[in-house]
Amino acid sequence: MRVILILVLFIISLTGYAQSEPPFGDGDTCGVYLPETIATCGELNQTFCPLSRCPLKEYKLSIFNRWGELVFSSTDPTKSWNPNETGERYSGDIFVWQLMYLDAAGLSRKWVGHVTVLR
Repeated sequence: MRVILILVLFIISLTGYAQSEPPFGDGDTCGVYLPETIATCGELNQTFCPLSRCPLKEYKLSIFNRWGELVFSSTDPTKSWNPNETGERYSGDIFVWQLMYLDAAGLSRKWVGHVTVLR
């Protein structure tokens, strides 16, 4: 059992994305994926944005710092949050995100999670 747990964690860390399976799934056929970790340096995974198998309608992504202050918000699904763009020092912090959209069936979806910003 322990080996399986380690393998699952290894696969998640390689992809860097959390898949929209339970608790995200809930019959949503879009399959939304969100990174669990992004880095402020290096070449890979520097921005935070959802990936989806279908277009997301009535989309809104909000990101909050540990004090509940809004640090990023967008209604454009193609716009990513890049912590380096603001000039603030965000490395080593954990942020809460909230994603709202209509799925392919027209059902309203709302997910909340967190993303870690590494140095």
